Amino acid sequence: MVKDKNLEWFPRLRAISLAAEGEESEKNEIRSLQMTEYRKQKQRMGLLNSAPAYFHHLSQ
Repeated sequence: MVKDKNLEWFPRLRAISLAAEGEESEKNEIRSLQMTEYRKQKQRMGLLNSAPAYFHHLSQ
């Protein structure tokens, strides 16, 4: 029963299992948000670094 994840007869184990699944899901969501923010920062840095060269090219 436990190996099949049929935990309906074991309320405490079921609660622990749900808590563990929720925690893992939360960690994945946090990692995803961190990676998205990291990419945005890198993109902004790239835009800021390339802007002076772009404006210099326009002024000629």
